[in-house]
Amino acid sequence: MLLTYQDTAHIPSKLSIFYNQAYESLFQKHDALKGGYQRERRTTLDIQDFARVFAAFCVRTYDKRQFTFPVSSALDVLDRCKALTQLDYDSQAFLDDAHQAVCLLVEEGVDIAFAHRSFQEYFTARFVSTSPPQVKAQLIRRFSVSAGADAVIPLLHEIDPYAVEQHYLLPAIQRVKQQIGFKRSVGVSHFLKYIRLLFSSFENSTDEQRGISATIADSSLFHAIRFAHSHYAQLPESMDQATRDSQRPAFEASFEAEFGDATRVPASRFATNGPFVRALMQSSGHWGIAYLRQVLAIDTTIRRRHSDAESSLEAILG
Repeated sequence: MLLTYQDTAHIPSKLSIFYNQAYESLFQKHDALKGGYQRERRTTLDIQDFARVFAAFCVRTYDKRQFTFPVSSALDVLDRCKALTQLDYDSQAFLDDAHQAVCLLVEEGVDIAFAHRSFQEYFTARFVSTSPPQVKAQLIRRFSVSAGADAVIPLLHEIDPYAVEQHYLLPAIQRVKQQIGFKRSVGVSHFLKYIRLLFSSFENSTDEQRGISATIADSSLFHAIRFAHSHYAQLPESMDQATRDSQRPAFEASFEAEFGDATRVPASRFATNGPFVRALMQSSGHWGIAYLRQVLAIDTTIRRRHSDAESSLEAILG
């Protein structure tokens, strides 16, 4: 971060730009700032080819959820990356450079680890962004299951938003539309199906700090919908504390009116005319019907933009 800030005088607002600048600083300037001393690299790979190999190394280790590994394992992965990148290099020399010259890897006891796990995620996203279309689609579907746990999909969205929209967000929204039977407008029956699709149960906690909470039924779909809404919709992604506190009495009162002393109720027990569903519908957060309507509208917005982009060649070159 300090190297990047010294070069640019600011920290970029996009993480992908920051990691790219950080990599360039580490590759080119890390030692130049130490009294002119330059570590001799053992490989002859330039900054772009070095990144291609490291990205291939990252995507293989990320896929196996390997963040720390023996030297022998790292060398085996690097050997396999030669065919993937079509680049010729000595695996031990590359590992030494990644550790000693570029400082993307560090020693952790007798093993090798990433200097920071976020570098693995950034270079994984970078690898996906440069993959052939069919492979890119498969990798996005494969890695999207972890979208709520790491930054690969968010970083890829900054680098290649079209691909994330096409292979992650649009399929998720389309699944919601199909599952709730949406056609033209959202009614209470659609809303209830949406609640049951994303949440398995709701709890009226005795903890004064928690109030009403929900258990997610489909984590992958839930995070896709939240991602789409947070990047493309106007409503806030979730309620702030003041709004939550103001709506809490209505949630609790409607829950108790419908379910009595029960603390946890499966969403399958909710009724379209029940007071608790009505209270959820009026919520200003991701339980509300306004949130659902905006999510469904995102599908139209993205598809229209894609259609415009795909038909703009004449406008660009004509």
